[in-house]
Amino acid sequence: MAKIARPTFIAASGAWGTVEFAVLQSGKIPAKLFFDVDCKQIREKGADEPQASAQARFLILFQHMANYGPAEMPDKRFKKEMGNLWAFRHEVANIQIRFPCFRDGNAWIVTHGFVKPGARKGLGDWPQSEVHRAQSIEVEYWQRTQLSRKKKR
Repeated sequence: MAKIARPTFIAASGAWGTVEFAVLQSGKIPAKLFFDVDCKQIREKGADEPQASAQARFLILFQHMANYGPAEMPDKRFKKEMGNLWAFRHEVANIQIRFPCFRDGNAWIVTHGFVKPGARKGLGDWPQSEVHRAQSIEVEYWQRTQLSRKKKR
């Protein structure tokens, strides 16, 4: 049987906990791919500084969560969305970006990232495809976590 991949840390372990990328059974890490490629390219218009990128902004949010926990996160930057799903949220260059996540103890497991369609029109909900994607990654995570815990006994 294949080795069960553990989540990859985004933020260093802080006083409160960790923020981690979910690793799929295939070895792919959808949140890391979005974070490393898409978020790096989204930046404030005319800004050349590294801290102007969406990637830098989310890194600050992830580390803030690891250090202080959900009670200290601003509502507009971290919000319960549906069921067990929460989301890190930020808008950069008028583009709304979401990183869905769920909680496992004092760890936040980030499923993937996406640009919310209709951001400029003020449209509301997430696309069903993004909800389904986050939920399927969460289900796979819990199945594999339970399997891993059974093997340790």
